[in-house]
Amino acid sequence: MLKKILIYNSGGGLGDTIQLFPLILSLKNHFRLTDFYYLGAHENHFLGKLKNYNIEIKTLDLGLQYFGFRWWHLLNAKSKFLEHDIDKFDLIIDLQSKLRNTLILKKIPGVNFYSSTFNYNFCSIKKNYLSSGNISQKTLLNLEKLLGLNIQKIDFSLDKLDELYINEAKKLLPNKNYIGFSLTQGNEYRKKSWPLENFINLANKIEGMNKIPVFFVEKTNNEIINQIKSKVPNSLFPEHNSNLAGPALVTALSS
Repeated sequence: MLKKILIYNSGGGLGDTIQLFPLILSLKNHFRLTDFYYLGAHENHFLGKLKNYNIEIKTLDLGLQYFGFRWWHLLNAKSKFLEHDIDKFDLIIDLQSKLRNTLILKKIPGVNFYSSTFNYNFCSIKKNYLSSGNISQKTLLNLEKLLGLNIQKIDFSLDKLDELYINEAKKLLPNKNYIGFSLTQGNEYRKKSWPLENFINLANKIEGMNKIPVFFVEKTNNEIINQIKSKVPNSLFPEHNSNLAGPALVTALSS
């Protein structure tokens, strides 16, 4: 029995965390008596902007900012871990592939270790692991190989959202002929590569097909919002008309 599982995510964006929903939900469904811990190089969005998705996972806070991205963490990772009332993890899941980060993560005591780094050579058991597929699907299939188990895949369901968000979404977008565009940068450490003008041109083409362009842009991006409104006059910004603005509402609106 696996009593404690640690998941390490080095990505800082909301999207980096959202794409892990199926992985975490599937593991929590299979290992129902297991304590799950989340270790990130950045904040734990499950306790912040994504808390309304109701996915519970504890935070392993080692007090090392940007965990894994500094070589000196090699000297502190284990001692910081030993300050916690945790003997060791039964499974450590490394969701990134940088050698430095993996070497630092290995300092945390664990029985089973999974990582795609260096062609899966850091895994505690050598298997013919898969290297393609989305992060959740690939990791689940490889964990089945590592642990010798069959794990049912569980996708995120709108049923996990508070009905408040579902009702709000129906009120804001009551019809069906909408096409959504997400422009707000979810990861402050990366930059969007697609120019705003491309989104605007595509929105105008969509409008010509009798569809209504819907933009998901945080209220603080006034310059972007004003540009869109001036060039796509019939575009909608549903979040701006709600006190429930946030990722959970966007999910409900896009369903």
